[in-house]
Formats: sequence, C-alpha cells, structure tokens
Amino acid sequence: MKRVLPVLLAVLLCLAALAPAAQASTLTVGPGRITADQPIVPGHRVILPAHTVTNGLGRDIEVTVRISDHRDEERKLPPAEWFVIQPTQLYIPKDGSAEVQVTLELPKDAPPGPYAIWFNFHALPVGATGLVTTVALNALFAFDVKAVDHTVTLFVQGRGTVSPAAGAYTHHQGTRLELAARPAEGWRFSHWTGLPPGAGADTTHTVAGEAQITAVFQRRTYQLTVAEPQGEGTVSPAPGTYPYEYESEVRLAARPGALWKFDGWEGPVQETTSADTRLTVRGDAEVQTVFAPLQMERVTVRPSLLQLAPKDSRKVQLFAIYEDGTEREVTEGAVWRTADEDVATTAGGVVTARSPGETVLVAEYEGLVVELEVVVDEPATVIYLWVLLAALLAAGGLVVYRRRNNAR
Repeated sequence: MKRVLPVLLAVLLCLAALAPAAQASTLTVGPGRITADQPIVPGHRVILPAHTVTNGLGRDIEVTVRISDHRDEERKLPPAEWFVIQPTQLYIPKDGSAEVQVTLELPKDAPPGPYAIWFNFHALPVGATGLVTTVALNALFAFDVKAVDHTVTLFVQGRGTVSPAAGAYTHHQGTRLELAARPAEGWRFSHWTGLPPGAGADTTHTVAGEAQITAVFQRRTYQLTVAEPQGEGTVSPAPGTYPYEYESEVRLAARPGALWKFDGWEGPVQETTSADTRLTVRGDAEVQTVFAPLQMERVTVRPSLLQLAPKDSRKVQLFAIYEDGTEREVTEGAVWRTADEDVATTAGGVVTARSPGETVLVAEYEGLVVELEVVVDEPATVIYLWVLLAALLAAGGLVVYRRRNNAR
C-alpha cells in the first residue's frame, strides 16, 4: 500500500497539469451544419459552402477529411461517390486555419427523397510520438433530392413478351426497373435497344430521363436434313443439311429414276403422298424420299403377226409394259421357243422359217408369257405353178365348153 500511493499521486499530478491545456486548446469546423433550402434536381452539381478548419490546439496538426458512416434516423445516407472532397488531407500550423471544399455531383438517376451525410474532420498532432491525443469533429449536410417524373415506353419487336408489359409508364427519376424479355416458341431473345449494349434478357434500368426500350426477338435457326433417297431417283434440295429460320416454308420435289416410282416421304412434310410438297420449319427435322420399282404388268411382241417364206429370218422384239405405261425392250433377256420347230425355229428372238405351215412363237420374261402366230408360206415357185395350173384348167374348161356348144 505504501508503494501504490506514490504512483497514484504522480498520475493525479500529471492529469492536473494537462487539464488546463485541454480546456484551452480547441479545434473548430464551420459551418457545422448545412441544409439545402431547395430540393436538388437529379443531374445537377452543387458546390457547398467551404468548411473552415481552425487550429486552436496549440501545435501544428494534420487533418484528414472523410465521409462518416454516421446515419440520420430520419434521412437516407447518400452514396459516398456523389461527393468530391478537396483536399482530403490538410496541414494546419498552430493557430492557423484552412478550407475544405465539398461538391455534390448528383447523378441523373438519383432516387428522390431526404438525405443527410456527415463529414468527419480528424486531427493528429504533427511529429507526435508516444501517447497521442487526437481530435475528431463532424459537419452535417442535409438535402432533398427532387422527384422528377419521366415516361418509359416498352416495345416488342418480333414475337415475345416483356415484363412489365409493352406500354408507356411514368416513373420517378432514379426508380430502378426490373425488366425481363421472354421469347415465343421458335424465337430467341436477341438484344435490347435503348439500354447499354450487352444487357441480358433479365436486366435492370434506372430511370434517368425519357426512354424508349425495345426487346428485340429473332427467329431461331433450325437444321433441315435431306437424307439420301431410298431407291433410285433425285430429290430437291439435294441431300445435305440446311439452316432455315423458324416457320420458313421449304419446297421439296422428288423425281424417280427410270423404271422407278415415287412412293412417299418420310418426315414432317405437308403431303407425304405428293412428289412435290412443302415443309414448314418448326424445329430440327429430317426428310427422306422413298422410291419403289415399277411393277411390270405384261409383255408384248412386235410385229403382232409373223409371215415368212421358207428359209427367211426375221427378228421379233419383246417389250415389257409397266404400270405407268412405260415400255422397255427386253428381247435379249427373254426365253424364246416355237411350238413346232419343223415349221420355224428361234434364237434370241430371231425366227427362221423351215417349212410351210403354222406354229406359235412363245416368249417368256420374268414369269410373263406372250405368244405370236407364225405362218410359213409355200415357196414362190410352187405358188406360181399352182396359179398357172389353175389358170390352165380354167382355160381348158372354157375350150371344151365352147366345142360342145359349137357341136350343137
């Protein structure tokens, strides 16, 4: 206890020595409160009255000026970036003073309402070491941001919807709008006009003046694949993959090859049974043409009657007749024979007469059979003799008849 009392006494003496100095030393900032007498219009620049800092602390000081985070219960705290403080660091000699200039740069999108901000002036003795006493003072600036109304009009280009719905709206300057664009089926959101580049389908807009904002929608692009045809034939467009916009109308045409027929489309075409059809693009799609071979209905030979003299030869042609009326010569591929080879023979459709008479030429092709009558006439000399004999007999009969009549 005897050791503690001297120490306490020394501390009290020190405090007593310091007390008069603290009472005599002051730091002042004026004005301590500034209140704007008129609401400030967004987008305006306001230079506040200069704050004068007076050093009455009895020694040189350094003062740092910054924005305080102190809040007024009845007013909103404005963003620090609205204010420009010059300078933010001051050197003030003993018994000297300096001014600090604050400028309010109110943005165009500043929300209306009452605001209050505190500027903090923090003084530190120059060259101080050890235990240092600092002084801090605050100055208040109170102001109102005027409510300014603007019309914001929303439009839609293409097919889609926007939120809020397309139309004209009146908002206070500084109002933050939530915007959303939703494309219709087969469409996609492209971009906004009236907003900064790069804004997405869901974005925001802070009202800073009259605005016309358009959500631009574009048709989606889909792939149409035209497959290689089944069977033989051609298709237009040619086989491949093509890009088409949504709801594009594509003309399709199928042309069968020789002895083939169009047999339909596979895929989302309008008329699957028509060789010339259309397709409305509503998504990725694939189409294919189907060709089928023509059905052979019958075979026929030409000429329809074959009349030869002995030892004469003549080629007969065989034709296949298909369901669409198409004819194709199939002479070389047929099987030929004659019913009576003593009258005529055949090889590959070439008929050779052997002796007078009648027979049938038979041709068979892929299960279909046709017959042709073949007549081999008597040789010309025999026919001539028969004709001559008939003439002579007729002449002899006439002579006998005349003689008999004369005898009477």
